Order: sequence, then C-alpha cells, then structure tokens
Amino acid sequence: VPSPTSSSMSPLGFLQGRILLMGLLTIILQPTTESFLISTSRTYNSIHASPRDWHQICQPHSSNTLCTTRLDATVSVSKDQQGSEANNNKKKPKSRKPTKKSTIYKGKQTWRIYGVEVHPDDLQWDPIREQKHSIPSSRHNAATSTISHQNDELFLHDSVVTALQQKLFKSTDADNKSKLESIVSHIHVVRRSLDARRTKPRPDGRGKGPRFVYVVDIVVHHDHGKIPGLKHVPGRTELWNDSEQETQETTKTTQQQGNDSFSDDETNNQKKKVIIVGSGPAGLFCALELAKKKDAKIEPILLERGQPVELRGKDIGALMHRRELSPESNFCFGEGGAGTWSDGKLSTRIGRNSRAVRSVLETLVSYGAPSVILVDGAPHLGTDNLVRLLRNMRLSLQELGTQVRFGTQMTKVLFEGTKAIGVEYTTTTKSKTGEVTTESGVLYGDAVVLATGHSARDVYEELHQNCHVQLEPKGFAVGFRVEHPQHIINQMQYGLEWGKSVKTGKAMTDRVNENYFSTVKEQQQQEGDGESGHSQEHERVPVPSYRLATDQAWDGANSRGVYSFCMCPGGQIVPASTDPTYLCVNGMSFSRRDSTWANSALVVTVSPNDPILDEYKEK
Repeated sequence: VPSPTSSSMSPLGFLQGRILLMGLLTIILQPTTESFLISTSRTYNSIHASPRDWHQICQPHSSNTLCTTRLDATVSVSKDQQGSEANNNKKKPKSRKPTKKSTIYKGKQTWRIYGVEVHPDDLQWDPIREQKHSIPSSRHNAATSTISHQNDELFLHDSVVTALQQKLFKSTDADNKSKLESIVSHIHVVRRSLDARRTKPRPDGRGKGPRFVYVVDIVVHHDHGKIPGLKHVPGRTELWNDSEQETQETTKTTQQQGNDSFSDDETNNQKKKVIIVGSGPAGLFCALELAKKKDAKIEPILLERGQPVELRGKDIGALMHRRELSPESNFCFGEGGAGTWSDGKLSTRIGRNSRAVRSVLETLVSYGAPSVILVDGAPHLGTDNLVRLLRNMRLSLQELGTQVRFGTQMTKVLFEGTKAIGVEYTTTTKSKTGEVTTESGVLYGDAVVLATGHSARDVYEELHQNCHVQLEPKGFAVGFRVEHPQHIINQMQYGLEWGKSVKTGKAMTDRVNENYFSTVKEQQQQEGDGESGHSQEHERVPVPSYRLATDQAWDGANSRGVYSFCMCPGGQIVPASTDPTYLCVNGMSFSRRDSTWANSALVVTVSPNDPILDEYKEK
C-alpha cells in the first residue's frame, strides 16, 4: 500500500509532513469483533482552537488595561455532541453565519481578529530566542495555562498591538489608542505567519513587501460600539458567544464517554493489554492516549523493530560516515518513525482551529518542543528538537505503565478463529562487543494495533498472504530530490531588498548570503539596472521555502501531475534506504535551518491503472 508520496521517494516520518494520530494505515484487531476494523489516516496541523477560560495577567504597576492572557483549555466538542434542546432554543442570526462559542467573562465578549499585519522592521523577529523557549517541565503534561501564558509574553509584541489598533480604527493616533486600552481587556496571539508577496501593498501605507500576519483573540466589554472595525464578518472578525455552562456540561459528558472505552467489569481488576506495533507518531500517540485512561485499566505494550533515539543516532552516524546500513535501525526504522531524522514539519490539510490539533501541539510542547509551534502558521520542529522530545515522551510513557520494547519486530498476527489474540515477534540485541543475539516469542493481548507506516513492507505482505486481508492499489507519487543554494531561494521569494535579511545565526551561512546579494548589487549598479531601494537595511525575515505544482506535465500522450513535496530550506539530503540493494533519498532540516543548501522532492503522480505499472501487477 504505497503512500501518496511514495515510499521510494520520501518515507512517512515523525511529523515530516503531518502528524498522524492513528496512522497512515492503522489496523485495529479487536478480539471482540468478527472482522478487521480499519482506520484510515487522520492528520492535524498547527491551527489553533477556540479560547476557553480566560485569566487576566498584567504587570503589577501597569498603567493601562491591555494585558496578556493565559488560556485554560477544555475539551472542545462538536455541535452534534452538544445538547440539541439547548441549541434549538437559541436564536440564530438571520443574515450571517452562526457566531462561534467560547467560555469568557460575563459581561464581555471574545472576538477573533484575522489579518493583523505587522511590518518585519517593527516586529524585530528573533527566531533563535523563540526556538530556545520551551516549557521548563518537559516530562508529563505541562499545564496549558502555563504554555499560553508564556507564549503571550513572548509573542505579544508592542507592534502587534499597534497593528491591531490600525486594523480596528484605521489609525494609530493617541486617542484611538486610549479607546482600545479602555475597551479591550485581553489580547491573545493565536497564530502567526508570513505573507511574502512582494506586490501586495501594506495596510499602513509603507510600500509593498513581506509582512507578518497575526490572528489574535481579544476580550472586550459588551459596549464595543466605539470600535468601528468590530463587526461580525466570518473569516475577518468573528464574535464568540458565551457558553460556559454548556461547555462544562458537554466536556463532562465527553470525558464520561471516553472513560467507558475498554472499561472492566467491577469484579475484574486485571488490566487489558493492547499491543501496539510501531513507535512512529501513530503508535506513540495511541500508547499515550491509552496509558492516560487510568479508569479503563489498560496496559499498552509498544513494539518497535528499530532502536531508541540514543542508539539510533549512532547507527545513522555509521551510515553517514562509514556507509554501514543497519536494516532495522536507520533513517526509516526506530523510535519516532521515519521522520525523527526527517525535518519535523507540522502541517495538515484538514480543519482549522481544531481542539484536536491544539491538543497534539500542546503535547509536543509539554515534552520539550519549542512553544513557538503553538503560534507559527507553518511550524517546524527540526530533527535536533525531535530527538530530545521523543526521549522525554518515552520516559513519560514508561512512568504511565507502558511497556516499550525496542529491537522487537512483529513477524505474525495470531488469530483464534477470526479474532486477533496476539503476535509472534523476534527480538534482536547487540552486545558491546558486537555480538548479535536473536530471540523469538509470542505475546498475547486483548487488542492489536498496527501503526507500522508504509516502509514496513513485510507487514503488508504478511497481512495479505497469511492473514488474508484484502489490499487495493491506490495512486502514489515517485520522483527525486532537487537541491539548490539557499540564497537563490532567498532572492526568488523575497527579492533583492529583503533577501539579504535572511539570517540564520550561523556565521558561514549568513556570510554566504550577504556576499551573494552584495555581488548582485554591484553587478546591477554597473549595468544600471535593478530593484529600486534594495540597499535599505531591514530586520530579519524567516528562511523561505516554496511549493510548486502543475497538471500539465506530459509523458508521451499521458498528462501527469508534477509537484514539489517536503521542501527543506536550509537543510540537507540524507540516504533513507532500508535495504543495501535499494536507493532512496530524503530531506531534512535542523531547527535553525542554517545550511547553505535547500532541497525539495520533485515527484510525478502514478495512478493505479497507469501502464507503467503493468509489469509489476499480480497475474
């Protein structure tokens, strides 16, 4: 079952292009059912949830009422889970979409403001400081309120407040500033992204070019008529209604429903065992959710054919420096899945402002990820952060009662009739002297979850040949990696004026970029050509990436789609083979993206009925 991005191109990795809660193809084998329950992939992104309990945080001697906020999150539930009778009794606006719901102070309203644009020179963005900022307690669960509090202190720059005033009042004069301070009691940064379009005018009249775009939540008094720009327009300014009691009731109901899963009989105190095969994002989050269900009395058993990140790093070092490939511990196999050494971009194409998305991000932050991922519109963890995060997550799982077995490969799913009752496995250990020992065994459980990703091809062969699971082909993509100097991408995306403002903090990389733009400037001065005003110095802007796509690529008479995938700015190309006779490459970046090179996958689509596949099909 190849992935949409082809296992030969860029293996699914831990947060490489998406977070998977239940896997690229998670197959749950329940002993209480007569058939396989198959859950397809579900992805989540860096889009943030609606505000819940607001708490005011001000400086002790603050002279105004503009304060940052912290956010005590509660479980968000869908409308069909909420009391239908309460919903039916509410009046709905006639000529606009229903306003959204949140828990806020009585007598006040929460508004979500989109498109607050800030000039990079005003923001004075410092990515190194943001990457270093994480929640001090990375073990177990850090309080959401602490995360949000610290994020607001870090990301609510004065320039954001000024830009908010400009958007609401169309002016930044002192009178309107006083109005804003008297009416708005809280400001919370929800999301931040960069709009790099060079031809789009800025709203403050300061020419054209890149700008940071914020989404913020503000809490205002009901008497907000003094703010002309505060009108409910979906996607621009949205009003969130007070529904505290309803949220509390539905949260309680949701928690009760969640605790009913795998519940034991009152007379049975024995824990139910759930065998989870694979410690990629699917397996890790599955184990975490089960381990946290104390009332359900579940003992997750996590099997991983590869090694923990500490030993896996050594195996990858042997591959990179001595060309020694370990088939079971490499860029694809091991703790965290294929993406541990594959960049860690957090992206998705589903939903916006989802509570489930926010929950995943907060979990990552609680285990040591930089808290900037809660705000960035295109968050990026980086391989260096992933290694530390995964170790913390594993230690937490073990403290919660999860068995974690590395070097253990599942070889067969066991059945009793049509019910899965366990797995056969092989455990391989390597001593300090290099001696390898292998031990086989059988593990029985109450349920089996396969979260093996798409690089474990032997698992799918086992399911098809011995377990008689029907597999169907689907379209995928295959291609290669293309690499370019990063400073070329800087110029293409930002132009000559802003391209030289890309700074990573690495002296050699920044010097290469500065020398390139200085050379281009001198050449254009000699030729009397070039962009006007590009000699001006600006504040730092992010290392840029790109995305390309077309459906007009022709292969003879057939038209194919071609697109770039997993673009790694300031990154490097790595060998991602799992077999010495195969060649597979991938890309990655560290958190600072400070390499002088950029790379991207360039792939073409292949449909199931493509003539190119005829010779590979089963006869």
